[in-house]
Amino acid sequence: TGVRGCMEAFKKIYPTEFYKRFLLHQVRPDGRPLNKVRKTTISIGAVHSAHGSSFVKLGNTSVLCGIEGQIGLSPEDQSKSRLAVNVELLPLCSPLFNRKKQPPEEAQILTQLLNGLTKNIISTKNLDIEIDGNKLSWYLYVDVYFLSFDGNAFDASLISILASLKDVRLPKISMGEGGIITASQERPYTLEILHYPVPLTFGILEDHLLFDPTAEEELLSTNITIVYNEKGDLCLMLKPGGVPIDEDRLRNCMEATKHRVKQVLAILNQLPKEEKLSLIHIS
Repeated sequence: TGVRGCMEAFKKIYPTEFYKRFLLHQVRPDGRPLNKVRKTTISIGAVHSAHGSSFVKLGNTSVLCGIEGQIGLSPEDQSKSRLAVNVELLPLCSPLFNRKKQPPEEAQILTQLLNGLTKNIISTKNLDIEIDGNKLSWYLYVDVYFLSFDGNAFDASLISILASLKDVRLPKISMGEGGIITASQERPYTLEILHYPVPLTFGILEDHLLFDPTAEEELLSTNITIVYNEKGDLCLMLKPGGVPIDEDRLRNCMEATKHRVKQVLAILNQLPKEEKLSLIHIS
């Protein structure tokens, strides 16, 4: 206990020096090699009242995502997104988020980035409905709640959204007397997902590249997030300041992200089409 207490004190007072001693041996305090992503768990159907939902665990970061569909008038501008994302980083999930500061800046930035990235991710097929000359549309409201936070919020959020979109089942819509809209008990309609943007976030700490950084590692490092889809398109590259990254290291990050795309898609494609609950692991 005494040795452990000394280590914790050293880590708190000299966090960078603490990490440097591990990085010299190409390992991290949690035992991972520098280029290893934490174990990822994906389950769907976590919220039975939602039209689609998922639970994603990335190491000690866990996210619950639910999608609710609502009927409204079809937009005049058909390019308008039918998807609206909101992210909640509550004080309950981590002491890093102050109760007096609602919502945290991190949640606002995540919400903005995810809305931009998912704007054209789904086809309007099965979303647009015409009943007795009335042009209606489904609008999908995506809520992402962090239950626990230990870094890499972006990756966990986006993967949870992709899994939830695959889980979406929409009912048949009819219009009764007085223009009252009713929905069937059955939910036969799925979404057509046009592409799957999959992320991988890295940290650069003391000239070492860390895959999937924890919360501690994010605070000490310069972070870069890269998103590719299954078609090989670069969807996003985000590096908010910090130390520069050289061309070779950036190329390594891009290749690692492409590999992560294949890995995550293989898991998403294993998720069942009918059963409401499935648990899949990525080691």
